[in-house]
Amino acid sequence: LKNGNVIHGYETLSPFKGYLTLDIDAFTQQHIPYKKIEHVHYGPPLVQPPVMKWGYDQTFFLSVAAGIQFGSTESGNNRAAASFFAGYIFHPKLQPGIGVSVEQYDPILTTTFFARVQGLLTNKPWSPYYFLEAGGSSANTRNWDYSLQYHSARGGFMLHPGLGIQRTFRNGAIFFGLGYRIQQAKLDYSVNDYWGGTLRVQEQLTYRRLSTMIGLT
Repeated sequence: LKNGNVIHGYETLSPFKGYLTLDIDAFTQQHIPYKKIEHVHYGPPLVQPPVMKWGYDQTFFLSVAAGIQFGSTESGNNRAAASFFAGYIFHPKLQPGIGVSVEQYDPILTTTFFARVQGLLTNKPWSPYYFLEAGGSSANTRNWDYSLQYHSARGGFMLHPGLGIQRTFRNGAIFFGLGYRIQQAKLDYSVNDYWGGTLRVQEQLTYRRLSTMIGLT
């Protein structure tokens, strides 16, 4: 039938115009409108082809992603980010793991070790997914302003939730994501003052960035 159902029986003379009548058994007949019939097969019942299902085994996986962070920076430029993480698929909707990432900010470069949980929201080849990363970072200064002398930089807590879309294949997947990253850091630097001296500054920062990414699993 056009709705995907299959009916087995023996064709007999139909008392209704525009209908196909089948003897299902010795006591049952079924009258089917021709407009609902996709195909009529005469002979032994057809073997139904297997239905392809996008299932998942409980297994380890590796993913790599790269993207751009958008947000206010003193230099006016957006900053790149890249990450690598490994996880385990307990269920399509629950895939925890750990990873490491590198992010550019102004004026620091952070290396973050994080825990991540992610999961698919449907069982279709194209599926939305969620993710949540949390961890801690180390930081190195990048001297964009030569009037400053950086003494040290320290990373801090990082939180990165988001949503995306994933295309699943038999042996992997490609995914696109959009997230919001919060990164804490501390800077210690000296700046030249108006009188020709230097001023020592210790600054605690919280970077907030809209993140985009593309990756492979």
